[in-house]
Amino acid sequence: MMNQDGIKVHPIQGRRTRGAPWSRLYSKRVWRNLRFPEDYWFEDTIQMFCIDTQYTERYIDKHLYRYRVNHGGISANASASKKGLDSYWICEEMPDWCRKLGVPFDQKLYECTIEQLGPLTWKRCMALTRDEHKALFTVMCDRLASIAEFEAMRTSKRDAWPDLECALRTRNYGLYKAAAARLL
Repeated sequence: MMNQDGIKVHPIQGRRTRGAPWSRLYSKRVWRNLRFPEDYWFEDTIQMFCIDTQYTERYIDKHLYRYRVNHGGISANASASKKGLDSYWICEEMPDWCRKLGVPFDQKLYECTIEQLGPLTWKRCMALTRDEHKALFTVMCDRLASIAEFEAMRTSKRDAWPDLECALRTRNYGLYKAAAARLL
């Protein structure tokens, strides 16, 4: 990692197995039928839903990439802006994109969906009022319930993940808040 002036701050520790498309090399076939959605923050969510679920990656144990910490960027400031809601809106579209791409609605995609509807969206939507948060929670519950393939699936993750999943399935906002906060 480096700061705004290009001065090395510290190396990134460990492997990045999830998340954004930066620091990766791709075969051009990955992008043949896939584009970043326009006008959204968190457009790189497609990595989690449409790429990580279909492809495996290989890890190169060398420092080949410099990540610049941008204190003025979206990731650093999303929780202070209502535009953080894009974290949900992009997730609203992803199941449809996955269907078009032929991504199987399996456990891997289910876990991605729960993760996106949990601490990621919670953290990115801190600028919302309590009532707005409750409304967001309601549409997240509706979205999860609308995906028939996920009906019988349950998370295999530990910690507060089962609580978060239960909250989304039973529409328990208090449990959702507590579980999402524990997972941050």
